[in-house]
Amino acid sequence: MRTFHTGLCYWRRSKALAAKAEPCQMTAANGLLTLTTRTGTAFSVPIAEVAAKSSMFGTMTLTAAGQSYDMIPGMGSALAADYTPAQLASVESARGQAAGAGWKVPGKLGSGVIVGATTSYDAVVTGSGLIDSFILIGEMRSWSKSWLSVLGADGAKVG
Repeated sequence: MRTFHTGLCYWRRSKALAAKAEPCQMTAANGLLTLTTRTGTAFSVPIAEVAAKSSMFGTMTLTAAGQSYDMIPGMGSALAADYTPAQLASVESARGQAAGAGWKVPGKLGSGVIVGATTSYDAVVTGSGLIDSFILIGEMRSWSKSWLSVLGADGAKVG
C-alpha cells in the first residue's frame, strides 16, 4: 500500500522505570519503518520484516531487526526526557505537508499524533484519576490500533 505516517511516541526501555522511556518519532514511509530517538536512528527496516502487536493496555510491541520495542503514545512526561526540537519540527512539518495535500490532519501537535495519508489520529494522553486511567487506556489502545492498521496494510505481521 505504501502509505506515509509519522508520529511521536515513547520507547519504554524499562517496564518499571518511566524515566527510561525514550522520546521517539516513528515513521512509516516508502515501505520502511523508522524509529528515531533523541540521539539517532534506533532502526530503519522494511515494514514487511516487522512484527507488531498490542497489549490490552495499549502498549504496542514491535519486533524489528531482531529486537523487541515496547512503544506507547505520549507528549511530555514528568519523568522521561523531552522530545527534541528536531523531532517536534519534523512532525509539525509533516502536518503542514499533509494539510497542503488535502489530508485530514490533527488540529494540534499533541500526544500520540499520527499524520498520514490514510489516517489522522491525535490522542490527548494525560490524567491521573481512576476515570482518567480508563480514558488513558482507551486512548493508548486506539493509538496502537491505528499504527497496527498502518503497518498491516504495508505488510507487517500484525497480531
